[in-house]
This record gives sequence, structure tokens and C-alpha cells, in this order.
Amino acid sequence: MKKKLFESFLWAVILLAAIQVQSSEISSFLSEKSKFNTDQITQVNSLIESAINEKLPEDYLVLRVREGVAKNVSFEILSEVIKEKIITLKVSTLLLNSRFEVKDMNKGKVKLLAEYLDRGLTINSFNELTREAKNKKVSLDRTLELLNIFVILKEKNIDRKYAAAVFVSMLGAEFSSKQFNESADLFSFSYAKSIEFNEAREIIIDGIKAGKSLSEIKGLFRKKILKEIKEEMKEYDKDKRPLEGTR
Repeated sequence: MKKKLFESFLWAVILLAAIQVQSSEISSFLSEKSKFNTDQITQVNSLIESAINEKLPEDYLVLRVREGVAKNVSFEILSEVIKEKIITLKVSTLLLNSRFEVKDMNKGKVKLLAEYLDRGLTINSFNELTREAKNKKVSLDRTLELLNIFVILKEKNIDRKYAAAVFVSMLGAEFSSKQFNESADLFSFSYAKSIEFNEAREIIIDGIKAGKSLSEIKGLFRKKILKEIKEEMKEYDKDKRPLEGTR
């Protein structure tokens, strides 16, 4: 009992110290770099402090404050942005804790998912994709890495079902972070070339496993397209029927 009380007290002291340090840094920064008045600076500090109290990654918010000031954003707009980012961080924490059943989620992972949400990942997509990952016993780190591929593909205006199929197909892949990023580029390339998904997946995964470069794998796609065009031309040449309307 005494140990728990001591730990709670220690956490409270650390939290208070963190709030004071962060508050001092933000106040100094805004006083020097922004045109905000004292009351506005206090309000920004209060928002950051509320995030710290809720164990949210405050550096994610501080970065947005610095970006806003650098762009000469008004206090009203910056205040609303910070409030929205706080909500996003809360949603990110809730989603990760509920899906992966972790009581105190790592702040880095909370920030990462928050960034995905900011980039357009929907809660529905998160739930559907992470359910697939969990059923296949894929780790949290790998799941977040693959969610990034899904988000990248969506940012390139690729169909959601196609992007989801890519996510699922990569769940069992033993690739490095670089190789996963390369696969996103390759699936985007094959989608633009209207190559059937299963064929694209085979070429991409086999190509990466074989250690081929992006250029080499894209070359395989081009050869495939050229081959198909030649085959279509052969079929066309076999058709001796006159053009309709020329008889």
C-alpha cells in the first residue's frame, strides 16, 4: 500500500515538473516569436498542460504550435488546431488501447497513429485492418508499419478495397521498413498500369524477395504489359472480318 502511494506521489511530482518545464518553454517561445498577448499565451499553455495531465504526447502539440507560429497563424486558428490535435491524440490512444489491450500505450505509437488519422485513415478502416492483423497475430509495430502503406496508397487516390487488399497481402511478409515502403510504390505503379492485383502481388513480393530493385521490378511490369499488347495484336491479326460499315 505504502509503495503504491509513494509511486503515485512520485508520478505526480514528475508530472508537475514536466508541466512546469513545458509551460516555461512554450511561454518563452510564444513571447519571443508570436504576436500573442499574455492571455492568449496562457490559453495555449493550458491546452498543452491538459494534454500532459492526460498522458498524451505533448511534443506532438508543441510541434504544431511551432509550425503555426512559423506560418504566422492567428491565435484563434492555432487554438482550434491544437484542440483538434488533442482530440486526435485521444482517439489514437483509445483505438490502440482497445485493439491491442495495452493499458499505457507508448507515446510514440500514439503519435504515429494520430498522424495516420490526420492523413485520412478512418476509424472504420483502422478497425477492419487491425482486426485482420490481430487475427493473424501480427505485432503492433508491424501493423502500424503496414497501416502506413494503406495510408500512402489512399493518398495516391487508389481504391480503398485495393489498398486494403495490399495491407492484408503484406501481413505475412518478412520485409524491412525500406522494402515495405518500396512495395507501396510498386503497388501504386501497378495500379496505375491496370495490372490485375494477384499478378501484381506475385511480381512485387517475388521481386522484393529476390532482391530486385524498384527499377527492375517496374521493368518486369513493363515487359508484361508489352507482352500482353503483342498477344492482343496477334489475335487482332487473326480476325479477317472487314471493319463494320466498310462493306
